[in-house]
Amino acid sequence: MWNQIESHADLIDAGKTDSAVKMLLFPKSLRVVENITEGLSDLCSWLEDQIEAIQKSLNERRTLLLSPTASGKSLIIYGLVRKRLEEDNKKILKFNAEGIHPADMWTEAKKACLKTVDEYVAKHGEPLYCGFANVSIRPARGRLVKFLKEMGIGSNGYRGGWRISYYDMMPKGHRYGHTQSMDIKEEGCNAFAGALEKYGIEAYMESRAD
Repeated sequence: MWNQIESHADLIDAGKTDSAVKMLLFPKSLRVVENITEGLSDLCSWLEDQIEAIQKSLNERRTLLLSPTASGKSLIIYGLVRKRLEEDNKKILKFNAEGIHPADMWTEAKKACLKTVDEYVAKHGEPLYCGFANVSIRPARGRLVKFLKEMGIGSNGYRGGWRISYYDMMPKGHRYGHTQSMDIKEEGCNAFAGALEKYGIEAYMESRAD
């Protein structure tokens, strides 16, 4: 089996032990050797428990899998990664800690909020169901949260995390920057959170009626 894989994977040198090969193929960092994927189905078969674990994990935002010895944990991890890569409407989130400055993330998220609010109002007007909305970043740590604290933006959330109000996201003087409409605020905050999520930041929209 490993001889078959060796012919497809340039990361594997002759003389490596089976354990070393497995570490190269399925490391904890999820660095998968892409050029062996075409032949993987010929080298192993999926068990029903493995398929069920993958499906249930994909259906939940967070999952804790209890997988005993020899149950195929590496294969399950591989299957999860491949499924995410193959689905058009899914993304592998990667936080580019070195290439993107927190100030740029903040600016990009604010632009997403503003654009969404303007488009929503142009289509739906200003629904007058009053309420509040904000974005919560959990956990309250990381380069972006540190930047926000230094800039005096946001506050500690009621249920943990770092809370950013809709009013902090919108430009000062904007017509709907201080709207009472909860619908508008929710749309803007969802867009703001979505812009942060692509950097691997756990951001959630929260709202409550007035």
